[in-house]
Parts: sequence; structure tokens; C-alpha cells
Amino acid sequence: MNTTWRHLQPARRQAIVLLTTTWLLCGCGGTDATNTAVAAATTTLPAQTAALRPGLGAISYWGSSADAYRLLPAASLAVLNPDVGILAAGTVNTPIAALPTWQLRSAELRGRGVFHLGYVPTGYFRHDCDLTGQCQTWARIEAQVATYLTQMPQLDGLFFDEMAPTVWDCSVFAAEYARLRALVARHRRDGSPALRLAFNPGIADACVLDGLQAGEAVVVFEGTAASHAERETVLGEVTRQARQRGLQPWHLVHTTTTAAALQSVVARARQADVTWLSVTNTGGQWQADENTWGGPPPYWDELVRLLETP
Repeated sequence: MNTTWRHLQPARRQAIVLLTTTWLLCGCGGTDATNTAVAAATTTLPAQTAALRPGLGAISYWGSSADAYRLLPAASLAVLNPDVGILAAGTVNTPIAALPTWQLRSAELRGRGVFHLGYVPTGYFRHDCDLTGQCQTWARIEAQVATYLTQMPQLDGLFFDEMAPTVWDCSVFAAEYARLRALVARHRRDGSPALRLAFNPGIADACVLDGLQAGEAVVVFEGTAASHAERETVLGEVTRQARQRGLQPWHLVHTTTTAAALQSVVARARQADVTWLSVTNTGGQWQADENTWGGPPPYWDELVRLLETP
């Protein structure tokens, strides 16, 4: 998931995607992780018109080299994934060895006006073990959150991945969101900047919206371009429900292999009034070593152009 994109040349991107976003600012909640009464406020990013949605919300698991990140235009959104989180593999509280490099990437993105979130795996609602891509204990999840907030203070927020339960149960989302939100509140320092939260269930079902708070981002689709087209009606409805609740719906579309397919994906996302969009040509079978979000797609410039054009 973290292969460095070594073959791209640095590029200067000066166009600004103007986006209005109201994200959750986590205040100081109680120390009980099950307490959902966390204090909240909002922050507003630059003004947006509906004609400029969706904005570029890149799932940028691009390794630590600086080159690819220079392609991100100002006011876009990126997800930094050092090594399936910020903790070293097999540890509960040890940061990765390359932490200084990631701190530098974060500072550079902040300096260029790119909003960026730290990646936190949550284990598909399984919290009885720590196995990559299968389960994560609450202790390790909390350590991920705490390490990001102390070691990478220039992050704009956190991206909670693996938010779909292995055995489908509509009733579990609200409690899971609340506990994650409470962890952020517990470790957020007094007076620190706003923290923006995003959750990735990746499923177009209205029940994944339950328990989310206005201003939070939610991935309501992660799949192929073909599935994006086949599920257009359902996707449009769930996406609109998310916006009606004050959420920021996000579509992640992989296996988009042609220019025509890219144009169609952007058109559908715009029709659905998506807030954020990420598109790539690579397939989504990470279990078969497909590095889905491992680098900018070959049509990156065209993707940026389409999203900058009303």
C-alpha cells in the first residue's frame, strides 16, 4: 500500500480548488472512551460554489518521497499513510523509524495549503487482536491517535479506515464512531488547531451515516468505475442524504482505466454532489498485491483539470 511513486517529476500546481468545509473540532471530552458527549466546534475553509464540487480528496499512500506530493494542488485533501498507520509493525506504541521524514512531508503540505489527514486502521470492528488488515485492539488504535497528535501536530485531522464490519450489522456504526471520536478528544491538546475527522465504511448504505456529526467526512463508496456506474442511483441517494445531514460524502473509485471512464466518474460524482473524490487506474485487490492507492494515476493532470472546471 505504501510503494514510493519514484517515476514522477516534481510539478508546480498553482490552481486553487475553492472548497467550503465544516469539519469537527474535537474539544476536551471526558476520559471515559464510551462517553460521546465530547465538546465540538467548527472551522471553515475557503469559500466554495457547488459548481466546483467534487474537490480532490486523494488517497495518497505514496510513500515518503516528496516528489508525488508536490502534485497536490492547494486546497485539496490528502491522506498520509506512513506504514498502515504511524506505529511500527508489531508494536502498540512505537512510532515508525521514518517518522522524521513524515513530519517533514506534513510540514511541507501545510506550507503549500494542502489539507492532510493521518491514516488510522481500525480493524473492521474487530478489536480482539492486532493483525494488519484483519483486526486492531482499542489499545493500538488509541496509540495511533495519540502518536499522530503528539508527533505530527501539523496534520489537519485523521482518516479512520476499515470501518466496515466483517459480518454486516447496521447497528454498530454509531457506537464505533463515538468511541473513535472520544479517543481524539482525549488526546487533543488544549488550544491545538481544529481536527477534521473522516471515516471509511466505503459502503452506500444510509445506516453508515448514523452516529456521524455534521462536518465529518464519510466514504460512501470505494470500488471500481464499473460498480460506480451500476450503483449510480443508490450512490446518488446515499450521497444526498449525507449532504442533507451536513456530512462530507467521499467517493473512492479505482480500476478507472480510460480517459472516457475518468470523465464519466467525475460527471457522476458531480451529479451526486460529492464533496471529495479520489480516482485511480489501479485495481482494488490489495490482497493480491495490487497497490491501489500507491501513486498518482497516469491521467493525474486531467483529473485535476476536470475537478477545477465548473
